Parts: sequence; structure tokens; C-alpha cells
Amino acid sequence: MNKKVLLISILAAIVVVCAAAGRFFLYQNQQKDQAGVRKVVESFGYTMKNFSLLSQTVKQDMEQNYKPFLSAELLSSWENDPSKAVGRLVSSPWPDKIDISSIKPDGANSYQVSGKIILTTGDQIAKGDKAITQPVDFTVSKVGDKWLITSAKTGEFSITEVN
Repeated sequence: MNKKVLLISILAAIVVVCAAAGRFFLYQNQQKDQAGVRKVVESFGYTMKNFSLLSQTVKQDMEQNYKPFLSAELLSSWENDPSKAVGRLVSSPWPDKIDISSIKPDGANSYQVSGKIILTTGDQIAKGDKAITQPVDFTVSKVGDKWLITSAKTGEFSITEVN
């Protein structure tokens, strides 16, 4: 009888240890994935100022600047209709960066990313007081071995304090 209890206790302990190890590795993978997702969104944010969506060479500019960050489908959609794209429209203000507020899993290989685009002007850089912001939501998915933005939706512009 005692041998059965001991055997059951050992098996239960093994199950608990294996479950804890599995959760730890899952957490580690999720943290690694979220770091990759954050990097692609932030890097995309820094490239938005490189060209205007109203330029005569917008398709080539998108191909050159946005291709590393967007899925082929989203890039093609934006190239065919730049009015749907996220990016710079006029010389000033220009998109300076994307501040991410949340990254949430959305299935096995996809994340929903919310944040705001920070637009700035030379005067705002000098004063550092207020900026124009625009809410943005992205879906970032694993495509092959890379994290890529597969959809984007923006909201209305507003003026906010800059930290």
C-alpha cells in the first residue's frame, strides 16, 4: 500500500514539474515573439517619415521602405491605393514614431498591437511640449520565419502632451 502511495506521489510530482516547465517555455517563447512583434512595429514607425504617400513615386517608395515590415498582400493593397496606407502625407508634421500601448496574442502566430503614431514638427522638436497623435491598431503575424504587419487601422488625430 505504501509503495502505491509513493509511486502515485512521484508520478504527481513529475506531472507538476513537467507542467511548470512547459508553462515556463511557453512564456519564454511568448516573450520572444512579443519582442519581435514590437521591433517590427517600432521599426515600421521610424520609416514612415522617409517619403510622402502623395509623392509621384509612392509605389517605389513603399516597396523600398515598407517591404521589410508588411506582408506582401498588405504592401500590394497599399501600393494600389495609397489612400489606405499608414504614413506621411505632408512635409510637416511628419510621423516620428509609434508608441505601443499593448501587444496581445491573437491566435497561435498572430498579435494585435495598439498604440499611437506620434507626428511632430521642427518646432515641436525644439520645444518638446505637444504633439499630434493618431491611434493605430495593427495585426502582426508570423509569415514564414518573419513577423510582418498584415493589417492596420488608424483613428482620428488629436493633440496630446509629449513625455
